Amino acid sequence: MGAGASAQKKPTPEEEEAHEEKNAEKEEEEGAVDEDTETADDIKKLSNTELTKLAAEREKESEDRLQTLELDNYWIPIDETERESLTDSDWRPGNDILVTCCTWNMEAKGPPSSLTSFTENSNFHILAVGSQECMRSIQKSFIFSDKEDWEKAVTAHVGDRYTLLESITLVATHLMVFVREDIHTLINKASIAKEKVATGIAGAMGNKGGMGISFIIGQVNSPHSISVLFMCAHFAAHQGAVEDRNKDYKVITSEIKLGLLGNAIHRVVGHEKPKPDRDVTDEFDCTFFMGDLNYRVNGRRDVIIDMLKTSVGREALYRNDQLGIEIRKGTVFPKFCEGTITFPPTYKYLKDSDEYEDKKRRNPSWTDRILFKVTKRRQPIGVSVCSYTAVQNMRESDHRPVRGEFAIKTPMPEVSPFSVKTLVPESSACVLM
Repeated sequence: MGAGASAQKKPTPEEEEAHEEKNAEKEEEEGAVDEDTETADDIKKLSNTELTKLAAEREKESEDRLQTLELDNYWIPIDETERESLTDSDWRPGNDILVTCCTWNMEAKGPPSSLTSFTENSNFHILAVGSQECMRSIQKSFIFSDKEDWEKAVTAHVGDRYTLLESITLVATHLMVFVREDIHTLINKASIAKEKVATGIAGAMGNKGGMGISFIIGQVNSPHSISVLFMCAHFAAHQGAVEDRNKDYKVITSEIKLGLLGNAIHRVVGHEKPKPDRDVTDEFDCTFFMGDLNYRVNGRRDVIIDMLKTSVGREALYRNDQLGIEIRKGTVFPKFCEGTITFPPTYKYLKDSDEYEDKKRRNPSWTDRILFKVTKRRQPIGVSVCSYTAVQNMRESDHRPVRGEFAIKTPMPEVSPFSVKTLVPESSACVLM
């Protein structure tokens, strides 16, 4: 370099983020459309009869997928009476484990004044809370990533009966898992682990990425113990970045140092990376994957807005949901399932409003999702979807929170899988021996 030349200044993460946002504006306005699906304009031309038929086809596709994966027991809900019987007494082997998952892009906001509607039911065995753009903007979170106020708010909300098992932060993305006291006594403490993977700017910055918290209920080597993985992610943004989002999933699930392969790499040959085709979710009995996955609805924004006015129109728009398209192609979230979406798109709202933002011309989309997977590696467990909904009365952010309630079906073995030598007295919780 000549003496008079000046070195080119390397852009900061904030500048990189702003540059990426600017370059994507035109693409957002055009509303990229996947060539393998109907456009929103095409769907709008259909009659009500044809729209109803399209909705029925979507439901059948979902059922066919469950049968292909042998997951026919996923959709058996539990009623409130059964829920109360499960949660009013200490958990016993063979009973359902009730899990609530919540995900929310907080748009750099702090805790709201009330979290009552966020978790809805205050009695569950396990609560996992994922958040994106938590407390501060992504840019500010590169410097100040502390999420203590958010953790304190949720901890106070759930009460003394729950323990914050673990939490983890990646810049502005955060995940925490709470467990009720009767389940907490059964968790193998040596099995608790957490890790994160950055997939953002240059494939290495933490403005985007994912994280996981895992643990085992019961003894590690027992054929009846249950290994559980909770994952939270913030995938690549913008309408046309489908391949980037698919890549985010693959990078996170292949490189995260959790699970059987992950632990071996982490402890023995930490300098090596897992094989690209590895998927950590194959290494656990149950996985719950939540976050702002950023998949959009294909089509023109004005047509989408018009179709959202009717339930039949929303059913038709599901066909243009990018995540659903990619799952049907088999390119992302293999063997995962999702509860039936019956709520409006969760992004992008005006603050304190039920109206969608118009200035940036973002397509209203179901960006915020909760998916789940059962591998049935060792035992015939299953998962039932109790509810799957958006929290419409939490309007602090441009995203609506999404909540899923699930029941992990556990077997009733002849001998307790948790090596409980005694179950006395009846009022006592089971403990590991």
